Amino acid sequence: MSGLNPATFLKKLDGTITGIGIKKSIDVTEQIKGSAGAALTSTTTNAGIGAIETNFDGIICDASGTAVLSLKMLVPRDYDKDIDKMRVRFLAQMGGSTNSSVAIDAALFQKKVETALSADLDPTISGSINTLAEVADWVEVVADSQGLIPGSALYWEFTTSAHTTDAIHIYAVEVEYWSNLVYNDRDDRD
Repeated sequence: MSGLNPATFLKKLDGTITGIGIKKSIDVTEQIKGSAGAALTSTTTNAGIGAIETNFDGIICDASGTAVLSLKMLVPRDYDKDIDKMRVRFLAQMGGSTNSSVAIDAALFQKKVETALSADLDPTISGSINTLAEVADWVEVVADSQGLIPGSALYWEFTTSAHTTDAIHIYAVEVEYWSNLVYNDRDDRD
């Protein structure tokens, strides 16, 4: 049987795909941890898992100040380092309508092969989270143009601005990035 094998064909096109790549997303909701990588529990004093709405559990950051969440992940192997666009998106809404300018900020550290851990890459803070009177919407922490390398390890530490009256409800978290559809192997491509 002969014919075109799409996987082999794309690999042979290495370096010839032009344009802005293909936008992809990875659901990382279940990978979100608390401060210092601790598992989220049903205690929502800082951040935890709880019922946001009837029949919908999510991440709740109580109305007690600044919540801290973390995410450890690898830069996807098909990440297009030439375009260098990655965002962590939170489908979120405030639990009330008092705190209207709450945002999510992040520190981002990258560990590449044979290099020291980077300093904070300082991704761009998100826009404000919608209040309860508005609909839930996506807010993004943007890590574009940070020199992310496919296969390197990333550690994100997310903090919320003060929200002393209303809790923050997070329904889902995803990483959105641009792919070049070619698997990155450090030894073969760099």
